[in-house]
Amino acid sequence: MPPKSCSFNCVYCQLGRTRRTRIERVSFCSKERVFEEIARQVQSSEPDFITFAGDGEPTLSRDLGWLADHCRRRWPSHVAVITNSSLLFRDDVREELAAADVVLASLDVGCEATFRALNRPHPDLSFANIREGLMRFAEEYSGKLWLETMLVADANDSHLELTKIRDILKLIGPDRTYVTVPIRPPAESWVTVPPADVILRAQRILGDAEPVADREAGGFGLSQFSSARQAIVEIGSRHPLRRDQAESIAAFFSSPGTVANMLQARELIDVHFGDTEYVLPSYFNRDPEVGLPT
Repeated sequence: MPPKSCSFNCVYCQLGRTRRTRIERVSFCSKERVFEEIARQVQSSEPDFITFAGDGEPTLSRDLGWLADHCRRRWPSHVAVITNSSLLFRDDVREELAAADVVLASLDVGCEATFRALNRPHPDLSFANIREGLMRFAEEYSGKLWLETMLVADANDSHLELTKIRDILKLIGPDRTYVTVPIRPPAESWVTVPPADVILRAQRILGDAEPVADREAGGFGLSQFSSARQAIVEIGSRHPLRRDQAESIAAFFSSPGTVANMLQARELIDVHFGDTEYVLPSYFNRDPEVGLPT
C-alpha cells in the first residue's frame, strides 16, 4: 500500500502531511489478501472489534464495504470503522458503512473557515459536505454512531467554535461524543494541546463529551513479522511508536541495538513531542521544525 492516502491534510495528523489529497475511491490492494490477513489475526486473538482505520481515510477504499460485510458474516466480533467523515455525503459510502456495528466519525470544526485551516481538505470538499453527510448518515444508520472532536490549542478550542460544533451535534444526535487531543508528533510544529481547563470546558459544551483515555495502552501483534526492523517500520507507519515501544519490539525479537542502528541509518528519525520521544519512519512528510524532512 502507498503511504497515507487521505482526503484531508490535518495539521495534527500523526502520519504527517498528506502529499496529495484525494477523494476518488480506488482499490489499493487485493481485498481477498486483506481478508486472509484479517482471518489470521482473528484466529490468534479473538478480538472484541475488527476495526478499519486505514493508512489515511478508509472510505477511500472501494473494497471497504466488501471487507466489512465479509467480516461481519464470518465472525462474532463487532465491526467498526474510523472515518474523517469526508465522504459520508456519498450514497455508496453510507451504504457500505451500514455493514459496521460502530462508526466513529470526526467532527473537528463548526464552520468552513476553521475546516480549511485545521483539516485542510481536498479542494473539492466543503464543510457543507461534512455536515450534510453526517446528518444523512445519522438518519439512515442503524448501528452506533460515535463522534470525535480533536482539539488543537488556538485553532478550534474557542467558546465560539465549540458552540458551533455543539449545534451540529444536536442535529446529528450521536450515541456517544468524545473529546481528544494530539498525543503523538503532529504534522505541523505549531500544534499544541489545549490547557486542561479548556479541555474540560469543551467536554461540557459538547454535551458531557467523554475524554479518550489510555490511547497509548495495549500491545502489538508481532507474530506475523519476520524481524524487529520489519515490525518497527510497518507498525510505525500506521501508529507512531514511542522510543520505549520500539525498544520493546526489538527485545521481543531478541535484537538489541536495532532501534539505534535504524536511527543511525536514517530509516527512523527521533522526534520529541511534549515530554515523550518517538521514532518515526523517515519518509513521513512533516514540518521540518518537528524533526523530519518535508
